[in-house]
Amino acid sequence: MLSDMSWLPDPAELNAAAARVHAQADALRETAIRVALAGATTSWQSVAATRFRDRLHDSALALRTRAAQLDAAADLIRRHATRVAAGLPPGARP
Repeated sequence: MLSDMSWLPDPAELNAAAARVHAQADALRETAIRVALAGATTSWQSVAATRFRDRLHDSALALRTRAAQLDAAADLIRRHATRVAAGLPPGARP
């Protein structure tokens, strides 16, 4: 009964998961743009306004960093899917 089950993930499912992760990275980048624009278009001037803009800038940078990390994760998932499709053991290079 268990011999009919595959213990390897389906490469198509892995690639679909990678696409979902990449889409989340894109969503983070879009949010980063909106956050950065909010800071750039704030017209009020004061010490508090400067701190507000600085925090928005830092938040946008953090969002872009997380998006890049998600892209890297998606790439790893895609590479794993390629190895699985080729029948290579974990850690082997195609």
